[in-house]
Amino acid sequence: MDILSVLQTNFLSLVLCIIVFILLWMNRGKKSSFERLPPGPRPAPLVGNLFQIGLAEPYKYYLELCNKYGSVCTIWLANKPVIILSGYKTIKDALATQGEEFNGRAQYPFLMRSTNGFGVLASSGQRWKDLRRFSIMTLKNFGMGRRSVEERVQEEARSLVKAFHEFDGAVFNYEELMCNAVSNVICSIVFGHRFEYKDPEFLLLYDTINAYFDVLNSPIGIVWNECLLSSVDK
Repeated sequence: MDILSVLQTNFLSLVLCIIVFILLWMNRGKKSSFERLPPGPRPAPLVGNLFQIGLAEPYKYYLELCNKYGSVCTIWLANKPVIILSGYKTIKDALATQGEEFNGRAQYPFLMRSTNGFGVLASSGQRWKDLRRFSIMTLKNFGMGRRSVEERVQEEARSLVKAFHEFDGAVFNYEELMCNAVSNVICSIVFGHRFEYKDPEFLLLYDTINAYFDVLNSPIGIVWNECLLSSVDK
């Protein structure tokens, strides 16, 4: 029993040492990063400020930070700093005056690995411009442009109004119907036709995309993304 107790103690000590080493390694150079970044709440090791953000209404937390730290502040999603911009003048200066500096996109390891960095959703900068030009040309070859986008939007608007009338004045959540309408306009452009809102194929596409982004935007998904990001860069 004495030997077993010693082994258990040594094992726990080894595990604690490994955890401390990982925390120190993950937070290396953060002090200098804090000095260069806009002000913001201090992050916790590994998870950053993830558990301080209200998942239901995260924008309220961002507004509180901007009221406290100013129109430009920093939060950490896991081990990654994210800059928050608030206010018309600040956002206009970032997107209009300094558009080239702020046109990047977040990197998602799954997209980067599956597309080798050439996917439309995973690209930014000059590569995004080249892919956009190629995608538009390809879609035109499949028939995009033969009907104006305005016609497609008007057609979908009529279907949306019809769906509203089906509730006959009862209270309902319009969010899903609005998302269906926007998705259907995209489907009309890409596939050449729209879907009925209860079409099984359309619902499968809609639910799959929603589930994918729900996972990526969750705290677990963000931590998973950060853990794999370094291997993608290699």
